[in-house]
Amino acid sequence: MPSNDTDRAALQYLIGDIVGRDLSAAPALQAKIRLVLLDTAACAIGSMNDPVVQQVAERFGTLSPGPVRIPGTDIDTGIADAAFVMTMAACWFEACEGVASAHGRPGLSVIPAAVMIGSAKGLPVKTVLTAIALGYEIGGRLGAAYRVKGGIHVDGTWGLAASTATAAYLLGGDTPAIRNAVNLALCQMPGSLYLPVITGDTARNTYAANASAESIRLAQATLAGVTAPDTVDAEVRRIIMDDSRSTAVDWSMCQPLKIEDAYIKMFAAVRHVHYGVSCALDWVEQHGNAAAQTIDGLSLSIYEEAITYCGVRQPRTPIQAQFSLSYGIAHALTFGSLGPEAYAPERLTYPEVQRLEALLEIAADPHMPTRGAVLLIAVARQTETISVNALVGDPGNPVSEEDVTGKAKTYMSPVIGEAAAETMIRTVMTADIEEVFNLPHYRLI
Repeated sequence: MPSNDTDRAALQYLIGDIVGRDLSAAPALQAKIRLVLLDTAACAIGSMNDPVVQQVAERFGTLSPGPVRIPGTDIDTGIADAAFVMTMAACWFEACEGVASAHGRPGLSVIPAAVMIGSAKGLPVKTVLTAIALGYEIGGRLGAAYRVKGGIHVDGTWGLAASTATAAYLLGGDTPAIRNAVNLALCQMPGSLYLPVITGDTARNTYAANASAESIRLAQATLAGVTAPDTVDAEVRRIIMDDSRSTAVDWSMCQPLKIEDAYIKMFAAVRHVHYGVSCALDWVEQHGNAAAQTIDGLSLSIYEEAITYCGVRQPRTPIQAQFSLSYGIAHALTFGSLGPEAYAPERLTYPEVQRLEALLEIAADPHMPTRGAVLLIAVARQTETISVNALVGDPGNPVSEEDVTGKAKTYMSPVIGEAAAETMIRTVMTADIEEVFNLPHYRLI
């Protein structure tokens, strides 16, 4: 195992390499960062008409008005509060990015912190994009090394360190300061419970939100001189994480960057649900939605991790349904889609969805080497087998810019209008990297 001095040097070198990159000379990397930024902003804005999200935003704006505007609203509030609301909104429909190797979403807390600090300080677009790449890399490395204990949800754990790195860079920290900011965050990394997913409560949506907001405070503390030990990695694994499954963080340089391997979801559900849903949609494309009413048998074989995290049956609330393999597949078979509309009250209680959800049998396939799913659909004793081993957005199967911008327009238009959504898309995707970073401001329609 490397010494602490080696780890320190490797992390500082990694930080220095990323912040020293010329994004104008890396168009593919720059384009991917912009796509992940756009998708996160669109997911957040698309949730702003939810009454609870609205209430949180309004309360923060009333209690602590400040210099930045929450996207998709006319509410100005403090930087940390705005980052909290944007992060919470971004995961409200479970439709935002992630990277499979990290078993989580490095950008969820990183991007709102970057957006709010960049907006408040009037930083160049290139600086904000670089900060997103940096935080994403830190989070991706931590997520790849750490495994949470049973009963813990990954959101809000190592994401705190990822967004603290982003904040420290944007607030002027050099590489030693950013390294210290990562360690400071790891010293207090929370253990956020999976319990609300089981009970159907929305507390889970505040985990990454709190990490994004707190990261701004921790970065400020770092730059004021608060120090943290470089030996924290081993303690995190021993005390906080599942030490039997976690490994030391690898800070050595490698290509591609984690954000280059990031997936962007085409469905609004936990990524594990997408493989079975893709099988279902393949069947619907061949037979049509109406044919789902003739289904009299359903069986899903999938990798074990998917069942561990998404085994919720008979969901009663949106977040339960977002973590439900059976609901996602039943909804896809019934309606031919799985977007935010899937979590409306009338969809959760739709009789045909409930029938198919109850019909579906799910089993783990211990021999499935990678992520994927096999769905067996029986109609009148005739069984059809549909397999999916890769999704659009997985490494080697990149999502297109048209797919991402189309999704962004679909999510944002009902909230801020189609013209405003198109302007937002153009701004994020085409703003010159030397311009001052500033998302267009639109209120709810």
